[in-house]
Amino acid sequence: MAKTLKVKFDKCWRKSNLLISIAVILDPRNKMKLIEFCFPSIYYLIDVANKYIAIVRKNLYDLYEEYVTAHFLATLEKTTQGDGTDGGSSSQLNVGKGRSSGRSMFDMFIRSMDSVEYVKSELYVYLEENVYICDETVDSQLDVLDFGGR
Repeated sequence: MAKTLKVKFDKCWRKSNLLISIAVILDPRNKMKLIEFCFPSIYYLIDVANKYIAIVRKNLYDLYEEYVTAHFLATLEKTTQGDGTDGGSSSQLNVGKGRSSGRSMFDMFIRSMDSVEYVKSELYVYLEENVYICDETVDSQLDVLDFGGR
């Protein structure tokens, strides 16, 4: 019975560990540094700890890429809907202004890609920056969601 419970616990821990880990990483006081600090203590073997650190990092980037894709599609949809000159279909974009519809579509694509490329680098930049070191007297009530406003 104990083995069965341990298998169930380990399965549950792996899922919640990933969720907790991503939440911890998004706190500017921790980032990946806390994961890299704690996992060797949790998993005892450095190879196992490194394996789980890699899993967390991969899932974080996968999640981020999912949001980037969603942002790209939303931006492309907004741009496509907003550029019609007579409310017609997107295949008739800007034809009346002397521009071909193919060029219009390409321009929208480039505008969307430029914004997506900038967004893609934010996670990398965030993880590479130093962690925020709290001054306990000043930051005792740090609001992580409002941290960007500092």
